[in-house]
Amino acid sequence: MPITTTEPFTTALTGNDIVDLTAPGSVDKAADSRFVNRVFHEEERRFLETREDPTLALWLLWAAKEAAYKIVCKLVQPRPVFSHRRFRVLPGEASLPLLAQGEFFARVIWQETETEVFFDVSAERLHAVAVCQPAKRAEKPELMAGCRKISDTELSRTPSGGTLSALSLAVRRHALPAFAEFLGVSEKSLKIDRPDQPDPRQPPRLFLDGRPAPIDISLSHHGHWVAWSACRYK
Repeated sequence: MPITTTEPFTTALTGNDIVDLTAPGSVDKAADSRFVNRVFHEEERRFLETREDPTLALWLLWAAKEAAYKIVCKLVQPRPVFSHRRFRVLPGEASLPLLAQGEFFARVIWQETETEVFFDVSAERLHAVAVCQPAKRAEKPELMAGCRKISDTELSRTPSGGTLSALSLAVRRHALPAFAEFLGVSEKSLKIDRPDQPDPRQPPRLFLDGRPAPIDISLSHHGHWVAWSACRYK
């Protein structure tokens, strides 16, 4: 089935991904050759081989692909199958101010779509934030992001609701105040939801007083971490 653009691409879009570097499945992942060969193309595998910490480098590439894919899902329909190797991660120069004092930045190419990805890395987690801008807009969008560690106690006190897991509810609880501050509105006026659509796995959207909010958002969670991002044109 051919992939087509869902609507004119006139606003900046964002995607984000969080990796809990302390989670059991995150440790020494670069030694998993079957995983590496499935997810990364040849140039990326060579990059991993030259890194002092190949597992950290692996998760940088992985998170960049994940964040970019979330943007692509907003641009095309039907939602394309996520073939990680087709999302190529390349080094690049940042055109937007860095969100934090992280030392990493990259570009991700998928077909004709290019996204910029910013990384905020600590000893416990890696947060990748992607943004894609319409080619015909010269002004730069405003980008914000955040993340938070969720304790076992908080997680146990967050019951799952319907189709949402406890972590999905936790990221919404922490992201909404940040989005409200970004917009300068009351948190009570905001709601994160997926509008009725054939594909229930499409990324959620933010609504302000029942209407689509003038910012694009992204949510993510992994292990004990939740994360979010948002972007807009002023």
